[in-house]
Amino acid sequence: MREALERGDILELVAEVNSFLEEQGLGRVIIVGGFAVELYSGGAYRTGDVDIVVEGGGRLLRRVLGMVEEWRGRVWVHRALGYAIDIVSSSYSKPKHPVVLEVSGRRVYVEPPEESIVSTLAACVHRGSDIDCEKAAMVMAAQWEVLDWSYLERRCREEEVAEKLAEVKQVVESVRRELLQ
Repeated sequence: MREALERGDILELVAEVNSFLEEQGLGRVIIVGGFAVELYSGGAYRTGDVDIVVEGGGRLLRRVLGMVEEWRGRVWVHRALGYAIDIVSSSYSKPKHPVVLEVSGRRVYVEPPEESIVSTLAACVHRGSDIDCEKAAMVMAAQWEVLDWSYLERRCREEEVAEKLAEVKQVVESVRRELLQ
């Protein structure tokens, strides 16, 4: 963990923490929210925090990270990383299983790109957050070839954002056509 902190590599730090929890049989860490968008968009969107779900081991994680730097409420900030870590939940409840990434020989879990799109579209529609529509478009554009479109469309209907999905998809398709000509 010390090496990841020294290098300022937040993804490596999360992978190390996850590996420790898994090796001890204490649970796992899943990246959700804005940092998932940052990863899936190839950095087109940048966030200042890493929202994580910690299934089991949340108390231990708070204690271990608390030895390095103080927690401020539910948020842990380490100056050298340039990111805050925010434990947003203790259970992952999305229907599609997280994607497994390998980082420096360790595993880290990330909500699937389809779920990132669904949650950002929901924020766009239900909270009136235009930036969330843009985040959905960035993930969609970067992950176009690997998205499970039937799953995405079904989930958007369930979350009552299918109309917005169609709208954003049309814009992204149009831009892709222009760029690929």
